[in-house]
Amino acid sequence: MDFIPEFAAYLKDKHKLPDMWALKVSATVYASMLDRHVWIQTFRGPNRLNVWNVVLAPSGKGKSVVWDLDIIPILINVGRRLDRSIILPSVASSFEGLTDWANEYGLKGIILRDEITTFFKESRAGYTATVQETYSKLYDGWILPRATRTVRIKSPIPVYVNLLGGATPNYFYDQMGAEFFFQGCGNRFDFELWRGKSDSLEPSEMFPDANVMDLYR
Repeated sequence: MDFIPEFAAYLKDKHKLPDMWALKVSATVYASMLDRHVWIQTFRGPNRLNVWNVVLAPSGKGKSVVWDLDIIPILINVGRRLDRSIILPSVASSFEGLTDWANEYGLKGIILRDEITTFFKESRAGYTATVQETYSKLYDGWILPRATRTVRIKSPIPVYVNLLGGATPNYFYDQMGAEFFFQGCGNRFDFELWRGKSDSLEPSEMFPDANVMDLYR
């Protein structure tokens, strides 16, 4: 099985995902099953295979439905086989939470974000440069020495973090600002603009195995 194109075809058929976004989701899922010891050699040196992919789409497109119905169950089962949790827990909603978790359990897997701007909530509290630099290093594979409310990290922690997220374009731009796209942290993301169907689904498409009227009885 050639996992990435075949899983992408499945996601495209089941969830009506745009072609490129289906491929990016599939590639990110595959990458999350690996670890930092898997890499490809480039002219700059070894390059780990973790990826951060975000889709920019209007509300109501079901951006996160695909991981609720397919990705989370798949990665739970794969994690059982690998004897590790691939999906990073909800505590990873701030960098302090990520640091505490990495210090105790390690950090190897994927972060799923329905709304990617929640990933940068400290940025909006006035710490933009520091937070974005910190996340840049997270992508690069390290949590550098720092102190949180509960622990002091004295030595760099090696990590391997993938990310899938979604955002509404206007809201994302308003929250993050244009500068985000022109500095190191923003350049580590791969953004995909939704190019799928713009019309609403018919009831028969939303509930293919049910009589819609029965839902109201």
